Amino acid sequence: MKPIAYIGNRNWILALILTAVTFVAYHPAWHGKPIWDDEDHIASPMLRSADGLARIWTQPGAAKQYYPLVHSVFWVEYHLWGDSTTGYHLLNILLHIFSALLLVRILRYLKIPDEVAWLAGAIFALHPVQVESVTNRGGHCPLPESTAAQPPVC
Repeated sequence: MKPIAYIGNRNWILALILTAVTFVAYHPAWHGKPIWDDEDHIASPMLRSADGLARIWTQPGAAKQYYPLVHSVFWVEYHLWGDSTTGYHLLNILLHIFSALLLVRILRYLKIPDEVAWLAGAIFALHPVQVESVTNRGGHCPLPESTAAQPPVC
């Protein structure tokens, strides 16, 4: 039987490795330009004020789609880093890493062998099918839903 400290340290090391590898894999997206409908998802000039934040919640037609939580996050992000794409992309990558680690945690909770759980987390984090959701500036919607472990926010 392995000591508990060994198991915990091993998982922390694997989590750090998965985080680092995912950050490196998505490095080209860090400073990516807006694509497709990214601009539609970021708070429009009419919604960038405090009154605009209230309108996001109270007027279903204020934003392109009525996802008040997601558009509130975009509102906060716009106030943090403006039109710079780096902050949006790094947050998407962090959310994606969180989702991959959450998947590992759920699989381990379900008594899936550690090696299989970590492999599934790595495949989830690094599979090319995830690229659009992670690199799209407005990709916050699909990221939490992609694990099917969190309630959808959009």
